[in-house]
Amino acid sequence: MHRDLKNKKMLEEIETARKKMIQLAYENPLNSKEVVDASTKLDKLLNVYNNIDISKKAKTLVHS
Repeated sequence: MHRDLKNKKMLEEIETARKKMIQLAYENPLNSKEVVDASTKLDKLLNVYNNIDISKKAKTLVHS
């Protein structure tokens, strides 16, 4: 249950970062520091989430 809550929070954080990046992209050139920084932050969040998901799947395979 705790893991599900952590995943939900992570997904919410990813969605917030995605929306912020899109908004910044409407207001600034795509290669502006603000947009690039927002994109980098989103990439990092997605990588963390993906690594959590891969670890979870690996543990499931080991225990099955």
